[in-house]
Amino acid sequence: YDVGDVLSYNYPMADIVCAPFLLNYMRDEATRMAFLSKVRAALMRNGKALFVVDRPSNIDLSKFGARKIIHGTPIDGTPMTIQLYTHSGQHICDLQSYFIDLQNLEKAFSDSGFSNVTKVKPVISKEGVEKYGKQYWSGYLNDTQLEYYVCS
Repeated sequence: YDVGDVLSYNYPMADIVCAPFLLNYMRDEATRMAFLSKVRAALMRNGKALFVVDRPSNIDLSKFGARKIIHGTPIDGTPMTIQLYTHSGQHICDLQSYFIDLQNLEKAFSDSGFSNVTKVKPVISKEGVEKYGKQYWSGYLNDTQLEYYVCS
């Protein structure tokens, strides 16, 4: 794999680009558009890009690894804090990111050249249920505070 600044990186052609959680670190629409356009241009024919976007609802999901706090009105660019936790509940660190309006994001997907944008619902793996039990996951899928997108 390569490491680089996502906005200035010269992406090679690829079948799949995975960009989980990156979009929330781009405060404005112009920056997101520039990034999405670079990703789209790097995809081969029938290629796909995978995105995961944080969507805070002020419900404490720290037992699942993260608590998300929005600092103001939920509009594009509003600062957010994402607190990360271990499975045992120990605080790891805080990340600073930005709220994204989903209508603006979906328009940005289209404007940057993605013609097929699909929201994907998360699932809990069989291994996750076996490890933690069904009760542990109770209610999680009702509000994961995440949006998953597959774009082509």
